[in-house]
Amino acid sequence: LPEGVPAKTHLVNLAYTRSMSKSGFAITAAGNINKTNVGAFNTLFIGPTLNLQKKVLAKKGNLSLGSTYNRQFTAGLLNSNILNHRLAFTFTPKKDNEKIGQASFSANANLMQRFAIEATQTNVTELNVFVNFGYSF
Repeated sequence: LPEGVPAKTHLVNLAYTRSMSKSGFAITAAGNINKTNVGAFNTLFIGPTLNLQKKVLAKKGNLSLGSTYNRQFTAGLLNSNILNHRLAFTFTPKKDNEKIGQASFSANANLMQRFAIEATQTNVTELNVFVNFGYSF
């Protein structure tokens, strides 16, 4: 940021989740707005989100799938359309002996697609995959 130029960021997220405890299923619909002003420069991200979540493996695991679509505007002009897909699995087995700690496992995949606005631009696709194993004492 240029020195002495104030930055203002405004974030608005609105979500509704419907959870069905017996089946362990949940669905979330959400919308977001992120507006940033730095001097005369301004950006705006706006878009919807849909997430599905299901408890699995006798409620010791959790499977989640979601997508978010954002439109990005810079100085009032459409700069990009971004589609983001997420898939996550977490598993925390029941402790046999509480004195020896707790293991956990998670695997996450994130696919981001940025679509070209003009014919001279190219689409960008990026995939990130993370696998984690944890143990707490």
